[in-house]
Amino acid sequence: MSEEINVTYETLFDLLRRERTRGELQSLSDSFFSDTSIYINTKKKAMENADINIQKKTAVQFESIKKILKELYEKRERKIIEMALTKSRTDSDIIDQSRLLGQELEFFNELTIVCDKYRKEILSVLLKDTELSFEQPKQTSSEAKPEESEKSQESQETSEKSQELEKTSGEITDEKPAEPDKTDSTEKILPEKTKSSQEPVKDQVQTGFKKVKFLQALPRFVGKEREPYGPYDADETAELPVEIADILVKKGRAEEA
Repeated sequence: MSEEINVTYETLFDLLRRERTRGELQSLSDSFFSDTSIYINTKKKAMENADINIQKKTAVQFESIKKILKELYEKRERKIIEMALTKSRTDSDIIDQSRLLGQELEFFNELTIVCDKYRKEILSVLLKDTELSFEQPKQTSSEAKPEESEKSQESQETSEKSQELEKTSGEITDEKPAEPDKTDSTEKILPEKTKSSQEPVKDQVQTGFKKVKFLQALPRFVGKEREPYGPYDADETAELPVEIADILVKKGRAEEA
């Protein structure tokens, strides 16, 4: 039930103090807005027949009343916005709306509708894009055999290379050979190892990640596959796909860390 309040300058100040110091929305009488208007108009009429000193004093009080009402409204406005956001995010029916005045309730309902609308049109679409739906392909017996054959072949090649390395290392002695054999098996093996160790590194640089330091704050953005990144603060570091990192560095928004 709303609390009945006789509007005066002191009660307005007390209402503001309570709204400042308490987290939840405070109770007001259902006729608070109209009662406040009547109170202000009554004071204006009283000024008409008052002497100059009373008029000056009342004018100063009116400035204070204006500040009190403005802050009181904005405190309640912020709380109503937070209530609407909470209802939209949680879709909960336990939000206490009993302390909302008539126009405040309309404000709350319209805010909730707007929040729901854009949450569905923006966030729900983005979240839906991140959902993965695929079936693991079933492996047939005919497909399994070539795979097993490849593993067997790889195992055999690894074994042969190991034996070749052991044989090569077994031929090395303390005696200096009269003439080095240019076709030594060790020399044949080394280029292959160098080549195989370099090529994956090259591919990794092209398709991997790069650590960058942001030179300015960046809002949230998405990559080619609509994967989300950010937001990032200035001086923050992050590992990003090479392509994205190079674009940011080129535009002067980040540097390699």
